[in-house]
Parts: sequence; C-alpha cells; structure tokens
Amino acid sequence: MNKRFQDLYKTLQVDPDAEPEVIAAAYRRLAAKYHPDVNASPEAAERMLALNLAYEVLGDPVRRAAYHSTWRLRAQRDQDAPRPHGQPRRQAGHYPSARPTTGPEPPPPPVPTLVLTPAVLDFGRIRRGHRPALTLQIGVTDGGTVQARVRGSQPWVLCSSSEVQGPHGKVEVSIDTTQLDQRGQHRAELLVDTAAHGNHAIPVFLYLLAAPKPYIMLTPTALDFGAVRLGSEPPSLPLRVLNGGRGTLEGVAAARVPWLTVEPATFRGNQVDLRVTARVDHLPSGCDYVGQVDVSSNGGEATAQAMAFVLRAPRPGTPWRDDTPADRLFLDHRARLLSSVAYPTARQAIELELVQHLQACCPGDQVNRTLQRAIAHLKGLPIDEVAELALPANIPLDVLDDVFQRLRRWEAYRG
Repeated sequence: MNKRFQDLYKTLQVDPDAEPEVIAAAYRRLAAKYHPDVNASPEAAERMLALNLAYEVLGDPVRRAAYHSTWRLRAQRDQDAPRPHGQPRRQAGHYPSARPTTGPEPPPPPVPTLVLTPAVLDFGRIRRGHRPALTLQIGVTDGGTVQARVRGSQPWVLCSSSEVQGPHGKVEVSIDTTQLDQRGQHRAELLVDTAAHGNHAIPVFLYLLAAPKPYIMLTPTALDFGAVRLGSEPPSLPLRVLNGGRGTLEGVAAARVPWLTVEPATFRGNQVDLRVTARVDHLPSGCDYVGQVDVSSNGGEATAQAMAFVLRAPRPGTPWRDDTPADRLFLDHRARLLSSVAYPTARQAIELELVQHLQACCPGDQVNRTLQRAIAHLKGLPIDEVAELALPANIPLDVLDDVFQRLRRWEAYRG
C-alpha cells in the first residue's frame, strides 16, 4: 500500500495560505472540469474522488488546521534538508514545488481519514409510490482503504450494496415509500460501520406528500333523449367520465330508474365513454320522465340527469292526432325538461328563455313560422313581413336553429 504523504493544496491547485473562499472557488472550478457527467475520460472519476477528499479536509477549518500542521512540518523538513550546489532554499510556509531527493527520512504519514459525501441525505418532498435515490460516496484520505458495512436504521431506507471495500466506493440509497404510513416529516440514519475508522451515521430526511388523488367529472351532466315513441329502437347517448385530478380513476356506474341502462357498469381509466340507453316500452305514453345515472369512483361521486318524453305507438293506418297544436305541446315539453335541469349550461338557459317567451307571446300554431322568420332575419334573408319580430334580442342563431330542428323532429314523431 502506498503510504506517501498527499499534498492536498497541490490537488486543489491553491496556495497553502489561501482563504476559504479561494479554496471553495478552486474546488468548484476543478469539479466542473473533471465531473464524470461532463468528462468521460477514464481518469475523471479518480480525479474527482481526489478533489472530493481534498475539499473534505481543506473545506473544514478544524481538519484543515490539523492537516496544515503536518504539511508545515513536512515543508520545514524539506527546507532544512541539504540541497545541491546552487539550488535556492524554499521559505517555510510557501508552496513546495518538488519533493526533496535527499535528506532525512520523512515523518510518518498522517492517519487515513474516512470521508463520506454528502454528509446529509435530504430527499426533499416525495409522493407515496415514488422511489427516489441518492448516491453516497465513501473514501479514505492519504491512500488508505476502507472496509465498511452500510445499512439503514429504518426498514424503508434501502441500500444497493451492504458492503464497500477498496480505496473508495459508491452506495445507492433509496426510499421505499410504501412502508411509510403517515404523511409529513420522516427521519432516519444511514449507518456506516468500519473496523479501522469507527462507526458513522448519515442523517436521512424526507417529507412524504399525500398520494395522488383522482377527481371525477362527467360530461354532459344532462342527457336529453327528446321524444321517444313506444315500440321504436331504444335511443342511447354517450356519457364521458374524466379524471380531473391525478392518479388512475376507477369505479362503477348505475341508473336509479329501471328504464335506463348503463354500459359498461365498471370502468378503469382517466377517460372512459359510457353508453346510456332509454328503454321506455313499459312506460305509459304522453308523460315526461326524469332519471339519474350515478357514477361512484375512487375520485368521488357524480350524477348525470336523463330526460325523455314517451310517445304512444302509432295506430296502424291512422296518424296520431291531438286536439292541442303540435307546436304548443313541443313548447310545453321543452319548458318542463329544461326547467328540471339542476345545473343548466349557458346554452340551455338561453333556450329556456326562448321557449318561455314563445309560450307567452306566440300563438300555438305560429311557432314554426315565427322561428323560420327569425332565422331568415338573422341570416340577412328577405322576409315577406316587415313587422318587428317578437323575440328576445340576445338569442343567437345557432340556438334558434336548434329549437327549430327539434320542433321539426317532434312533428315527425307525432305524425
């Protein structure tokens, strides 16, 4: 084993009388040059370890003072040693440029010191389920070797290797967050036991955050099946389940009323499309029906409302008739459905305002004609009457057109 004295000042390329700020700046400059992340040469790792060991001693005022006494004694011995003729002597305290070739036997080397970098393992804020890792570097100054056993004081502190042998080594330290029950600050120690250099404890800190929590969202929140005729194909509408939080959403969906069915009944994922079907064959005709679809998950619960108006089956060879004008029935139906929505959208609120205005101001058999004239007026088309249209001024064209198309489908169903 090579026991020669190591000049740590020469390793960091600083003067022995340099200020601590100068030593720190020199270490940062050389570390930026020889760090393995930026220097792929085979000697970079060895050079970086030597820089770390030198800075561990010179960066600590107490250890630097002890080392400096030994270094100054070596420098004084070098000064007092005989020199070849003509070679100037160095002054004590100045940086030695070369090791003496003659003179008395040098003093015994200093005792090798165990160096652990970093001195604290702080994992910061981590979430449950994650497994962060930090690297602990172990080395010995002055050419010594180390034989160490490494272990965590808590079962959630894991080490990639339990033993380190040689002049230096690395240990990956990770955290198993599944073994931590409570969120908040957690503290442990990484124990490094050696026979020649004593036992050491590296503090381990972390703050455990709460596990990612999903948050359920439904779109749309209102399912309008419109008029459904008995004996026709059961209509179905899509219901999308979204995760507005973090993690994975999973749960079940079910309808509160028997005339609604939901498929699939169970789901897992952050965007799932369900199909809600209205089966009204067993329901009395001529009535409005409102039902709910409940979705329960690990991200909470949500409810979507479903609405339908049941028409009776057509009589063979005879169209279905009613004494009430079809337009008036349509307005009454739409007003009931839109008024039953607990949280209407902006578009539904505008449509309800339009329907209520038509109920109050428009004759029952003139709804179709009034909507046609209003749409033509907004599109800039000529109309045969110049009288002012009795409609609210803030109704957009797309809402007018949607109500008009619904009215046409209503009339087709009733016919």
